Amino acid sequence: MKKILALLGFILAVQLTAWAQGPSFNFSSAVKNTDEEVCIKVTVKDFTDITSLKFPIFWDSTILEFKEVRPTAELPGLDVSDFDPSRSKSGLLFLNWSPGACNSTNSITKNDGVTIFEVCFKVIGKYGQASSVGLSEDRDFIGDIDPIIIGRFNGSGNCVSIGYNRESIVGDVAVGVRPIRLFASEASGSSGEIVFINVRVSGFDKLTSFQFSMNYDTTLLEFNNVLPLENLTNLSSSSFGRPNDPAGNIDKGNLTVSWSFVESQGITLPDSTAIFQVFFKIIGPCGSDAASVVFSDVPTRKEAINTVREGEIIPIIGQTTYVNISPCDPPGLKLAVNCGVPVQINQEVCVKITAPEGISTINTLNFLTEWNANTLQFVQIKNFNSKIPGFAESFFNKANVANGVLGLNWVAPGTTSATLNPGETLFEVCFKAVGLSGTLSPTDSILEAPVQLNRNTAVITRRGSVLNIGLAPRNCEVQIIQPAGVRIVLSAGNGKPGDEICTDVTVGNFKDVIDLQFS
Repeated sequence: MKKILALLGFILAVQLTAWAQGPSFNFSSAVKNTDEEVCIKVTVKDFTDITSLKFPIFWDSTILEFKEVRPTAELPGLDVSDFDPSRSKSGLLFLNWSPGACNSTNSITKNDGVTIFEVCFKVIGKYGQASSVGLSEDRDFIGDIDPIIIGRFNGSGNCVSIGYNRESIVGDVAVGVRPIRLFASEASGSSGEIVFINVRVSGFDKLTSFQFSMNYDTTLLEFNNVLPLENLTNLSSSSFGRPNDPAGNIDKGNLTVSWSFVESQGITLPDSTAIFQVFFKIIGPCGSDAASVVFSDVPTRKEAINTVREGEIIPIIGQTTYVNISPCDPPGLKLAVNCGVPVQINQEVCVKITAPEGISTINTLNFLTEWNANTLQFVQIKNFNSKIPGFAESFFNKANVANGVLGLNWVAPGTTSATLNPGETLFEVCFKAVGLSGTLSPTDSILEAPVQLNRNTAVITRRGSVLNIGLAPRNCEVQIIQPAGVRIVLSAGNGKPGDEICTDVTVGNFKDVIDLQFS
């Protein structure tokens, strides 16, 4: 954010290895008109040593009418008899396939992107409607306590039941117009840490307005903040309804978004454009299930309007994302990030990477330091610990620091290794605090900007071993003191049709302002 002051408007009277995680089943998408036929392709990824498939496929039966399923020749023995369409009028199709007995001969591996079958429908919905098509885990609706079972040969004569990749792509069929797709990055952290997800859009074609809701699990996550980015004209702090607003109109577990820009021919954005970020504090205990973040119609219904057919509602389709909560006492090298005391806007802050329990005979340090580039701006790396042989700035990859990623790939020279005492600092990363939320109270408040070590991609080894012992970080947040924002109040008014009404515009905390704009 580049503005010097946060603007607060008050209107009165008004998100393992491929083998371990299971395969992906990705569904294609399409835009079709009413009465046309559409066939959705189902492709696979990480499909390794699979011996059986059991899963239900869902769709909205008021928009799509099931016609047929078309197996390909990719899976041995797969034919229409492996599919049960008995509940197709309710929007369910069941697959139950196995090539035969559990053995290495019947363990099937396929290249990524291979189509294993197609599901065909007649479009019966009207313009602007859309239906998702994908796997369903709704046990109550399906009537099966274990609706998805993927069998895999484990190489020792046994077949085991594994899950599927929950990041599998859910397809959709939109009627007459390309839908808006909402999706968000996943996040990971430990209990007590603050994490953020980037919310992105696709299908953003000549839009003049949209609205939707986001829901999250309040037993695992606590809303912290929302930060509009500068990629969408007129999206500002006042576009969001937050669960911690003083007015108290939004319940915990919900975040609403409402945007419009009618003084134009519509706004078009490139697919996958990030438009805002949502910050959560993880309050679930270590080892908890992943916390879901869902795009929904509650409390604000998903709707969008473009300039192509004014007055017609454009479908919005959201993809669920997850915040993964770290296990209790995870294995790996214990490193900690120390963010120091709160800082002012534009002040430099140096974050220390420390070893709270010390380190012993380490000869490889390969991990990423990550932060939110909209709140912290990279400045430098300094104070390299001399006990780490040859340690210097040349071991760091700064190519992606503008996007909030700093890489480290240190390998000890010769037969040396690194040993540090408990509490010693490995190095420091310095930032300029630039984060302005514009979403807090008119008085001074704190914006918390997380700095994290990425444990998922880390490679840590000891002298004499090639085993990756992993990384178990304890992360932190830089606390950025927010300047008091300008308060703008519009007075209420009453009148009957045809009357001219004037409302007073008053301001508060209007000090040292050099520029002001709002809608």
